[in-house]
Amino acid sequence: MSKGNLKTFDCAECGHTFSYQCRGRPRVSCEDCAPARKRQQITEWNAAHPRVLTPEQKAAAVRQATAWNAAHPDQRSQINRRHANKNKQARAAYRKQWEAANQDKLKAYGAKYSQWHRRQTDLDKDSYGYAMDLYTDPCVYCGAVAEEVDHIVPVSAGGPNHWSNLTASCRPCNRHKHTKPLLHFMLQRS
Repeated sequence: MSKGNLKTFDCAECGHTFSYQCRGRPRVSCEDCAPARKRQQITEWNAAHPRVLTPEQKAAAVRQATAWNAAHPDQRSQINRRHANKNKQARAAYRKQWEAANQDKLKAYGAKYSQWHRRQTDLDKDSYGYAMDLYTDPCVYCGAVAEEVDHIVPVSAGGPNHWSNLTASCRPCNRHKHTKPLLHFMLQRS
């Protein structure tokens, strides 16, 4: 049955009746089943046609991927975030397994984090008050709402935990700056 170009079909996977505007070849799967069907087809094709790369081809692929990641940091971040959200349970299970197998590394990390955290929160009264006031300022790097306080000269690079070394920053800018010197970070942004 059709209304203009709108046609009704039965899904080959689940049997659900669906309608869509037909332009050429008819669809065999509804919107819910189509992505899973496509993934299955790709998996089957890849299994039937294994690709063997030479070491030179692997190195070239790694260089190409690294260059793309460097040229598209925002897209790479979105891809990573989508992957993390899609695989939360698997990541949690892997982390639990890793923690059970690496108790000594976990304790060493915990001790190192404690030292770092003490260093971060070791602000005098004036610096603490200044840091609290910074939360009402916009991010100095992009102008967005400030969510964090950033060290202008990173503590890891010898920057002091003093009010003169603190500034307001949004979370994305602070994560992107990380331990980079201010000049290096600003040149990367432009």
